[in-house]
Amino acid sequence: MGTTIELIDREEQIKTVLEERISSIHDKNLQGVLDLYAPDVVSFDIGEPLQNNGIGTIKTRLENWFASYQSPINQEMSNLVVSVGEEVAFCFCLGRTYGTSIKGEKFDMWYRVTTGFRKFGDKWLITHDHVSEPIDLKTGKGLFDLKPQDESNGIKTENRISLSDKARMCYHAYESKDRKAIEDLLSIDFTFTSPNDNRIDKVTYLERCWPFSEENPVYEFEKMLEEGNEVLVIYKCTTKNQKTIKNTERIIFEGQKIKSIEVYFGNSINA
Repeated sequence: MGTTIELIDREEQIKTVLEERISSIHDKNLQGVLDLYAPDVVSFDIGEPLQNNGIGTIKTRLENWFASYQSPINQEMSNLVVSVGEEVAFCFCLGRTYGTSIKGEKFDMWYRVTTGFRKFGDKWLITHDHVSEPIDLKTGKGLFDLKPQDESNGIKTENRISLSDKARMCYHAYESKDRKAIEDLLSIDFTFTSPNDNRIDKVTYLERCWPFSEENPVYEFEKMLEEGNEVLVIYKCTTKNQKTIKNTERIIFEGQKIKSIEVYFGNSINA
């Protein structure tokens, strides 16, 4: 099953997939949503039919759904529980969708969601979605006005993973030597600037800076300030040869991706 740290990392990866789905649905980003699903995904939705097979049916349903809303589609998840192994994971929660249709009608409903995942290489993809609504057993009608009693442990459109947490994930990728994690965090047009580098691109940054992960760095954050789309970080970093350095970094985000990093070197503490 892996160490406790490995399990926590996998849980965070699953939560990141869920957060990316909420974000892409909010923006009506069709391809962004489809990229999170396996080609052979099977889904059980509230509406007909009983079963949907394959990514093609997901695409068609999303296109019709997005076209029916005039406003962003807001979603959130409450009472989220994630269980994860090495190759397979699942989660269950209470989901909410709300927004305004093209006819001006406002929708706001809670429902039940179970989602299954399988790991393909280094990437978790959704292989099963099950959405259901409780019904009144006397009338057979859906109970669309029910709300969760406990709305803890959730993810929602207006409360996504904080940028400070995203910044911490960047440093943790170096500590755990997880190159895939750092690549996923950086935007395609990412740039890196330091006293030795002038706005180098993502490929060059990884070539020059990623080898530092072999130094087994351990980061200790002295200050982390988040404002707008920026996070300012002051940290101490100790390497495997017990060399300790202190730097300040300005991390700028575009959405949930790191757009640029500016590093201001400090002196080696034990030089």
